[in-house]
Amino acid sequence: MYTAVVKTVMPYGVFVEFSGKSGLLHVSEISHTRIDNVEDYLKEGDEVKVKLIEVDNKTGKLRLSRKALMPKPDGMSRNGGDEGGDGGDGGDRGGDRGDRGDRDRGGDRGNRGGDRGDRRDRGPRR
Repeated sequence: MYTAVVKTVMPYGVFVEFSGKSGLLHVSEISHTRIDNVEDYLKEGDEVKVKLIEVDNKTGKLRLSRKALMPKPDGMSRNGGDEGGDGGDGGDRGGDRGDRGDRDRGGDRGNRGGDRGDRRDRGPRR
């Protein structure tokens, strides 16, 4: 855990400085609840406790989280959404999809769908 100081506020998060480094605290990592306006939560000069959650090996950019240091609100599942619904883990939509191994995944779909003709002949868009 680090104590960081907000240096720049952007619509997608804040840039902070800590221990001689700087990193992005993305809007999705500020709180467990949805944030529509970052400036409603943080402003330049604010101190905020953050956890380093990732270092990009190519760019060296630091990804930070405030949310990781906060207790999850009651009723919130591990993936961040509200608990409830079908009680599943959110990863399986259910149903047998069968063997799809022989499906053509190529990009050329041939002439399926029929000849649509010249689209300019349709008239104005609605």
